[in-house]
Amino acid sequence: MILLFVIGGTLFYFNREAKWIQKSEVLARLATISLSDTKTQARGYVWPMAVKGVFSNSKTAIIGLGQENFNYLFNENYNPKMWAHEQWFDRAHSVYLDWLVSAGVVGLVLYLSLYVLSLIYIMKSELSLTKKSLLVALLVGYSIHNIFVFDNQTSYVMFFTFLAYVHSLKSGKLLKVFRSSDKKISEDYIVVRDYIFVPVIALVFITGFYFVNVRNLQANTRLITALRSCSGGIPTTKTFESVLKLNQTTLNQETREQLISCSINVISSDKVSDKTKGEFYELTKKEVEEQIKDSPNDARIYVLAGSFFNSINDWGNSLSYLEKARTLTPGKQAVAFDLVVNYINTNKPQDAVDIAKSAYESAPEYPVAQTVYVLALINNNEEKKAHEIFPDRPDLFSDQRIVSIYMRKGQYSKAIAIYKEMLAKDPKDVQTRSYLASAYLQSKQNWLAIQELKTIKENSPELRLQIDEAIKSIEEGKNPL
Repeated sequence: MILLFVIGGTLFYFNREAKWIQKSEVLARLATISLSDTKTQARGYVWPMAVKGVFSNSKTAIIGLGQENFNYLFNENYNPKMWAHEQWFDRAHSVYLDWLVSAGVVGLVLYLSLYVLSLIYIMKSELSLTKKSLLVALLVGYSIHNIFVFDNQTSYVMFFTFLAYVHSLKSGKLLKVFRSSDKKISEDYIVVRDYIFVPVIALVFITGFYFVNVRNLQANTRLITALRSCSGGIPTTKTFESVLKLNQTTLNQETREQLISCSINVISSDKVSDKTKGEFYELTKKEVEEQIKDSPNDARIYVLAGSFFNSINDWGNSLSYLEKARTLTPGKQAVAFDLVVNYINTNKPQDAVDIAKSAYESAPEYPVAQTVYVLALINNNEEKKAHEIFPDRPDLFSDQRIVSIYMRKGQYSKAIAIYKEMLAKDPKDVQTRSYLASAYLQSKQNWLAIQELKTIKENSPELRLQIDEAIKSIEEGKNPL
């Protein structure tokens, strides 16, 4: 009845203020909610994962998986249809499901009891009907809001402040511990209070503040410095080592992930010394293992490590991480794609086809899965089969990744034909023309490669110096491309 009263009163007020409704961004957002909305679709996949994961056994159904552990459940039960969405969810995007995952049915019931008890306290209070209606409306609004979002520190502060106020409605009397007392305070009590309790409390506060706040602030500041050195500065492992030296649990994983990203750029750069590249490689390898010790069953670190080693052609190290990642999150296509690249480069063409096929069949509408499957088939000398599977998709066979396989297999004429077709649509595409020049050079048609480079120089005069150097190298019998 109260809920109907609140809703009815709200609708009546909104009806009177029609102009305000039209201008309200909040209500405009509500009006656009649709099942076809991207975020709605993501929740449509994630919520069933949460329920399935929690009730997979009786223990987790009762007491849950613990705080901050949704990512394990998400990885294990990843739905391949989520390819168009965020690949790493650490929340169920519903407060109620987050509590179900963290604390099971017991924890969820206890959490819901806060709403029930709050409603009871409000209704039994001596507040006026208007004030009761406002408090109930706040509670109802918050409860509906929590269906679609996850809580954070700020919202929890507001919620528990609300609970504290509602609790105070039950009785205006202070708890006994806070009441003034006529009992005379002994001198011994004063000594204990002033010389033991107060110093201990102050010491605990200062210690906690330092390790919880100051140390984390230091780590964040040092990480920002490290990231700056990687983007435009002079990269050095010392900046990352200074962050990791603080050993802040809340920041270690983020630091290691940023280190991996930075190392890829450093090792692939022509402007960094071999010594620096080696230092980044060794530090990254070491910190990957440290992160695995901290979270041995988290697929994320295995995926990132596998991708890192793939990117620097360290196929042996990459394979072990990617295969482990595959066992921890079998439905995630990104892992399969990295494995396909690894298998192709380690001369395992049939393994590449098998895993590419599995990824494609899990979500046939996924464009990248289609391309990777075609790539694996062509690499395994099954191009005819690829055309049979995708008879109406000539665009798949003109993808740069597919062309790279033609080049790898020495089928230069096919690569050249594709590049020419692409240039017919966009003659001023410098990147494609440089690929064509490279294909001519690989096929020993140096004069045609030089011709394409001259065309690039005509279309892009700013590249004149680089082009002239490349042409000179070709004429000297070198391969600059």
